Amino acid sequence: MTIKKLELRLESDALGDIQVPAQAHWGTRTARWLEHFKPVEGRLQETAHPLLIDGLLLVFKAKLALVRESVEASSSLARIKAQVCDEILNGQWREELVVDPLLSPGGEALLDNLNEVVTGRAAEILGLHPSNLAEQTSALGLSQSDLELTGQDAYVVGAKLALLVASRELSSALLDLERLLRRKSLEIEKSLRGLGYENEPELRSARDFNNFGTTAERVIRRLAEGRERLLEVSFRGNRTYRESLVRELSLASGFKLRGGEEIIGNGLVNASLADLLTVSSILKELAIELSKVCQNLSRLKDLKNDSPAPAALQASCIKVIGADVCVSLALQNSLGDSGAPALTLAANSLLQSIDQIRTAIRAFNHSCVANVILLPSTENILENLSLAP
Repeated sequence: MTIKKLELRLESDALGDIQVPAQAHWGTRTARWLEHFKPVEGRLQETAHPLLIDGLLLVFKAKLALVRESVEASSSLARIKAQVCDEILNGQWREELVVDPLLSPGGEALLDNLNEVVTGRAAEILGLHPSNLAEQTSALGLSQSDLELTGQDAYVVGAKLALLVASRELSSALLDLERLLRRKSLEIEKSLRGLGYENEPELRSARDFNNFGTTAERVIRRLAEGRERLLEVSFRGNRTYRESLVRELSLASGFKLRGGEEIIGNGLVNASLADLLTVSSILKELAIELSKVCQNLSRLKDLKNDSPAPAALQASCIKVIGADVCVSLALQNSLGDSGAPALTLAANSLLQSIDQIRTAIRAFNHSCVANVILLPSTENILENLSLAP
C-alpha cells in the first residue's frame, strides 16, 4: 500500500521559515501553535466546540460590518472576509480549524487559526497571496487587527453566543421533559381512578410524577435567568463603537443583546466572568435536581420501566457537577504570563456539559418517562381489592 506524501509549502515570519501543508489556508501563526504545543502523550487533543466557532464567526462578521461602514475603501476586503465567515458557518473549511483551543488560556490559539483561515481563503478568492492581502490592508491605512478578530472580549462574547444557542436547545429538552412528566402523571392518575382509587395515598405515584414536572419547571426558570445574563455583552472601544457592534451582532445572531460595561485595555469585565460562573452554577443545580428525580423514580415500586436512561442521566449529572468545579477554578485563577483566566477551558467545559445533559435528558424522555407503566401485578392486586366486599 502506498502512502501519499503530504505536500508542503514554505512560509516565513519573524521567527524564520516554517513548513505548512500546501493546501491549507492557514499559515505561520497556526503552524507555530502546532509546532510548539504538541499534544501531551496520553491526552486527546481538544477541538473547538462547533457552537463556539459559530459564535466567534458572528462576532467577526459584526466587526467587519462596522469596518465597511467606517472605511469605505476597505469595503471589498471586509465584504469578502464576511463571505468567508458565512462559508465556515455553512460548514466549509471547518477541518482547517486544527489547533487545540486549550493551548492558550485566553483563546489566542483558536483566534489565530480562525483569522488565518479567513484571510487565506479571502486571498484565494481575490487571487492573491495572503502577504499581498496584508499589503493592501496597510495601503488602506488599516492595521492587520482591524480586519481580524482579536481580544479576550471577542472570545467571551463568542462563548456567550454559543451558550445562548446551547442553552436554548437544553431548555427545549427540559420543556419536553416537563410535558411528559405532567402527561404521565395524568395517565397514572386516570388508571388508578379507573381501578377505584381516589384517596391521596393511593394516588401517590401520579402525584410524584407531577412533582417531578414541577422540578423540571423550576430548573427551566433558573436556566432562563442564566440566559438573561448571557444577553449582556461587553467590548473594548468607545461608546459609539460598542453600541454599533452590539447592534450589528444582535442582527447577525437573532438575539436581543445588550451592551455591558466598557472593557479598558486588555482587561476583562468581572461581570462577564461572573455571567459564565452563574451559568455553570445553574447547570450544577439542574444536575442535582435531575439526579434526585432519577433516584426518586427508582424508588417507585408500583411502576415498571427497564430503560437504562435514568442511570445514564445520573452519570451525566455527576459529570456536570464535576465540570462546575473545573469552570470555577478556570475563571477564578490567573494563568500564563498575561494573567488571564482559562477562558478556553471554561467555555469548552460549559458547552460540553450542556451537550451531555441535553443528550441524556432526551434519551430519558423517550426511553424512560414515555414508557413508564403500572406493574401488571399491581394492576391485578388493585383490581382484586376493588372487587373485594
